[in-house]
Amino acid sequence: MVVKTQSIDTVRRSTQCAFSFSTQQVEGLKAKYNKLSERVDRLRNESARTQNIITEGGISDVRLFTEEMDARSIYVGNVDYEVTTKTLEDKFTDCGTITRVTIPQGLKGPKGFAYVEFVEDTAVQHALNLNNT
Repeated sequence: MVVKTQSIDTVRRSTQCAFSFSTQQVEGLKAKYNKLSERVDRLRNESARTQNIITEGGISDVRLFTEEMDARSIYVGNVDYEVTTKTLEDKFTDCGTITRVTIPQGLKGPKGFAYVEFVEDTAVQHALNLNNT
């Protein structure tokens, strides 16, 4: 058996992070982080609101909430059978905060359409502007 030894300083130097980022890259990462943080906050708020309606609301509140969800959703037709929820999220993420992407499945796989639900009402119009793209 051969034992190899190194000083602690050598090990520290060899394991230090070798990345260096420009100011522009750092600012880009900060902006991306802020955007993701805002999205997380919106999703948490929507989740708390949903949970509150489900646990404390009456049947009329649940119906109203269901209608609101439908109003914040779009139907996406002519969806490729190989498409993933991630692909659709990437396509519509600039429209608004996505709550859910649903690709209905049949016995033989995807049915060729999908639904995308948003947190914001305004996101629906932005998404509809992507029609035929």
